Amino acid sequence: QAGGQLVIAIARQDRCGDALATFDALPSGTLSRLDDALAPAVLYERAWCLRSVGKTDEAAAAYRVILDGEAPDDTARHVMLELGEILAAKGEFAAAATVLHKLRDALSSGDVADSSALQEPGTYRLAVCAFELGQFDEATSLFEEFLGSFATSQLAASASFFAGEACYKLGRFDRCAKHMGRIVEKFGDHDVVGPALLRLGEATAVLQRWSVSERAFDAYLSRFGDSDVWYQAQFGRGWAREHQKRFNDAMKDYRVVVDKHKGATAARAQFQIGQCLFAKKDHEAAVRELLKVDILYAYPEWSAAALFEAGRCFEKLLRPAEAQGQFRRVVENFSGTEWAKLAAKRLQDVSTASALPGE
Repeated sequence: QAGGQLVIAIARQDRCGDALATFDALPSGTLSRLDDALAPAVLYERAWCLRSVGKTDEAAAAYRVILDGEAPDDTARHVMLELGEILAAKGEFAAAATVLHKLRDALSSGDVADSSALQEPGTYRLAVCAFELGQFDEATSLFEEFLGSFATSQLAASASFFAGEACYKLGRFDRCAKHMGRIVEKFGDHDVVGPALLRLGEATAVLQRWSVSERAFDAYLSRFGDSDVWYQAQFGRGWAREHQKRFNDAMKDYRVVVDKHKGATAARAQFQIGQCLFAKKDHEAAVRELLKVDILYAYPEWSAAALFEAGRCFEKLLRPAEAQGQFRRVVENFSGTEWAKLAAKRLQDVSTASALPGE
């Protein structure tokens, strides 16, 4: 009895190494001679110490031993939470969810003294597991339940972001925007504010709330313009401005992306410059910008789109032979794509128009 109590006393001073050494030094058979309350408590402190010193696999095994035994309900509930946390941290989300669901059931059965203290992290961890498993409906429900019960929790900002992300993946863009907007309003200095601004801009763009989208991306660039994904916000702001028919402002954003970024977003930005010029009816300039997409970038989807749009520009310029040339390039170089189908149709239309009397 004294040996078991000593392990607990040392562990609760956060002297985990000493506690583990004391446990290992207990005489053989000690645990079997402890009473029903003390034995699980000693095993729990040992598992906690193993986790604290980074021996998570051993800790998980130790927690499972407790659950397989006759641990008191209060000890078992804490074990479920901590085992669930370990498994989730290891990426074993399905196993973690199984344990955390058991904790959820245990907390819902009767009057549990430590219910709130366990329900807060337990609900959050279970929601994260559902999200990581792609169970976005369940994740949304759990995160929103968490936010309803623990609005002042330190985990509230993170829960709001996960809830918004789950809604975005489900195509529930209005709910996504509400979650992300709450983060921006209430958690101004939290780590998730930057990603929330990006997602807010994207969600409101899908909803065609262009001024809101522009403000979100503008705020991101003002605060996080030196981040690794700055170009997403730069392009997003241009996209919002383009849809407000502020083509010159949009082109300024797109040119920044073209000048400073080398990926697919730069190819798309170059394409959008051409589209803005087309919308301004400056078809000569639009052709020049659109042809740069195929020349400068190795992204077939944007090359096909740009060549097709260049053909449309030539149609507007009443230069059917050059229009046919662009459409033919799309058909020959990008067969099987939607752009090739559209180009084949335009080729037929241009040829028919050219064959009409008087042409």
